[in-house]
Amino acid sequence: MIDLNGTDAVWIQERESAKQHGHSGLMVQDSQGDWYYFFWGPASEEVSPELITGIDRRCIVEKIDLQGKEILDKDSIIEILSASSNADVARRANLITDTYYFEGDYTKTYEAIRGYESSDEKYNLLTNNCVQKTLSAFCQSDSRFVDVSYGLLDGTVPNFAAAKVALIPRKKSQFAWRLLLYNIFFSN
Repeated sequence: MIDLNGTDAVWIQERESAKQHGHSGLMVQDSQGDWYYFFWGPASEEVSPELITGIDRRCIVEKIDLQGKEILDKDSIIEILSASSNADVARRANLITDTYYFEGDYTKTYEAIRGYESSDEKYNLLTNNCVQKTLSAFCQSDSRFVDVSYGLLDGTVPNFAAAKVALIPRKKSQFAWRLLLYNIFFSN
């Protein structure tokens, strides 16, 4: 499950975070094959009025040293991120419950997260949260992720979005039939 040419991506889900609503993030390769971890959200998971009105952003874009290991599955990703010298990345690694590896050219996803890193946007629970940033980054490279947002809460609640991401084929060139059918028959 590794692309030696680079630019693959991994959706990362923490189902138990944020009071069981989840947290979404990602890992993505640059054109040299180096992996980067992306996190968007507040430092604390405590509910506060500022989460709705907008708080200072907390964007992490961290280059990850694979230490000669391959990204094979959730456990290998947790092991790799746990060894990060960035304490926030290492701590979040232990919260990961699901990962979805996508093969293809995700160069524009990488560029999007680098842009978020320098942005002065604020985190907002309703309109600028972790799943919205993660989906927006993925959509820059892969139009199949647009359909994840279809539905009243799917593009706002991380665990709802992750359930739909699980329906997307891993190769970028494959059509997301299961996601399309799900949206037709089961979305709000």
